[in-house]
Amino acid sequence: MRLRSQLPGYSPLSAGALARSLIGGLPGGRHPVDAVRELLAERFGGTPVLLSSGTHALQTALELATGAPDLADGPVALPAYSCFDLLTAAVGSGVRVDFYDIDPSTLTPDLDSLDQVLSRGARVVVAGNLYGRPLDWDAIRSRVESVGGLLIEDAAQGLGSTWMGRTGGTFGDATVLSFGRGKGWTGGGGGALLLRDTRLTAGAQGSALRPAGSIRPWLGSLAQWVLGRPSIYGLPRSLPFLSLGETVYKEPTPPEALSNRSAILISATRKAAEDELEARRRWADVWDRKLPEGPWISVRELPAGTGAYLRYPVVTASASIRHRLLARLDRFGAASGYPRILPDLPEAREIGALPPQRDLKGARALVSTLFTLPTHSRVAERDVSEAILAFQAVREECPTPGQDV
Repeated sequence: MRLRSQLPGYSPLSAGALARSLIGGLPGGRHPVDAVRELLAERFGGTPVLLSSGTHALQTALELATGAPDLADGPVALPAYSCFDLLTAAVGSGVRVDFYDIDPSTLTPDLDSLDQVLSRGARVVVAGNLYGRPLDWDAIRSRVESVGGLLIEDAAQGLGSTWMGRTGGTFGDATVLSFGRGKGWTGGGGGALLLRDTRLTAGAQGSALRPAGSIRPWLGSLAQWVLGRPSIYGLPRSLPFLSLGETVYKEPTPPEALSNRSAILISATRKAAEDELEARRRWADVWDRKLPEGPWISVRELPAGTGAYLRYPVVTASASIRHRLLARLDRFGAASGYPRILPDLPEAREIGALPPQRDLKGARALVSTLFTLPTHSRVAERDVSEAILAFQAVREECPTPGQDV
């Protein structure tokens, strides 16, 4: 077993932050949850509702949205290619769903496909930044507003991205944030729903929810701090029962409020998360400059936006090329994307989702051709140098190394 193995993603933690979270309390006697609420309201605007996870935040957003009289009848529009937790939230909220396609070259909504979903009656649209890539929020919003709909921004992977000079987390009528262990800014768990539309604020009851249990997320954060180091990460990733890097569907649970321990970690890691964003930008620039030409492309960034670079996405010309690359890049932090599109999950059919449309070609292609490279601060020059050699070796093996993707 090789002990040294690069992490696919990383959120900064410190021993001091973990200790403060365990002991409890903030300087000056401020309540931890109140401090996070004030921080998010100042940074992103809106009325924050603090919950135990980003999934619970999205589930609550969907319940509030589809409870509004002018939004209740149609399905909710979800991206066909995204984190399985989006479907978990939809199942938990009891909504019907329809799916729009994703453009593989930019990881942004296929606008023609989104138009089709809106024409089929969707009035609530969920859109989010895959791996931190920016979206054309103006184009999305204009379409949603044209039908009197409501836009939910899933910023779980988008904090630090920008569009037309505005920062991610500020674009939706409601915005979902996640502070899970892989999101760059972590509380070991926790999420937030930022409400900006009067159709939603009347029904918000975040303060009435039961607080989530706090010791399990804290223990997960402790394990991340101890084992989330390239020098020893090969050990935990070799243990199958940990299921590290696997994407699985999780059954929905009733929403709970943010715990004090997670709130303390969120406050304590804010500055480190901002520094980590700068590190991710530097490494993304390195990949931009050094990635060899071949039967793959880096996902294109929209000109008016900047990414949060949670990971660096690459799309290959075929599934077999991705397989070759992942076999060589495994210990350098490369990871495949989501293994299925959302409408193909059994749970999508169980909640009465509309039949999958036949124009989801982009999303289906991403399932077999997208993978990501690490961009976090624990990446080393030698990881990049050895990864580049792996790319070059695969290019030499391919019969048509110059083909387009």
